[in-house]
Amino acid sequence: MKERLEVTESKLVSEQAELIKMKEHSDNIVHELELKVKIFKGVLWPVDYIGCKIALKSFENRSPFEF
Repeated sequence: MKERLEVTESKLVSEQAELIKMKEHSDNIVHELELKVKIFKGVLWPVDYIGCKIALKSFENRSPFEF
């Protein structure tokens, strides 16, 4: 019985670690999306159509962390 509880505890610990990794990954995705929204709201909305096309081309090859 004790051995079975240890195995269950071990599984729970490993599942908890996996969930923490998944949460960190999703937090990173959310942060990246928030940065993209800030870029679009701050840079792309105020410009006209031609300026929008130029801005889109300039942002295509950049990572969201380059400002």
